[in-house]
Amino acid sequence: MFEEKVGIITGGTSGIGLATAELLAKEGMDVVIASRNSEKGEEALSILRKWSPRSIFIKTDVTNSQDVKNLVSQTYSTFGKIDVGFNNAANTEASSSATHEFKEEDFDHLINVTLKSVWLCMKYQLQVMTKQNSGVIGEYVVNGCHFMFGRDRRVCGWKKRCDRFNEISCSRIWPSTYKN
Repeated sequence: MFEEKVGIITGGTSGIGLATAELLAKEGMDVVIASRNSEKGEEALSILRKWSPRSIFIKTDVTNSQDVKNLVSQTYSTFGKIDVGFNNAANTEASSSATHEFKEEDFDHLINVTLKSVWLCMKYQLQVMTKQNSGVIGEYVVNGCHFMFGRDRRVCGWKKRCDRFNEISCSRIWPSTYKN
């Protein structure tokens, strides 16, 4: 189904990212996994190569513009195209603090991983995709009330667990092809 397609998956070493990477690799896609953790990246890559032998791991801090630029550039120079971007990196380390105990630098890091990284990835992926005149970008930000407000859901007014939301770009991606 996805033979001869190339996809970048941030946060691809565990959870939703790894599951997505496996699914796409099983369908024939060449998958590029991006993560800060080299050890987990190599472990994930060994799983993916069962189905997709050309898949690669690129160590990337998605909060760093130069790292993201390198991720996209290296993917493009290796495969000659980028068909899919799945921007899925998350920061679960900060989720154990209650709101009043959350440190400002932890909040800044959380915002950088869950929001800024999505924008950085889109920024550089779209530079390639607009030249190709093709490509798909998806974001799945694992986040929610308990990350932002600690685990006490009463603080944010939710009775049920609020543990994820989908985030999409609010701007026009290709203005020249956008039609009202």
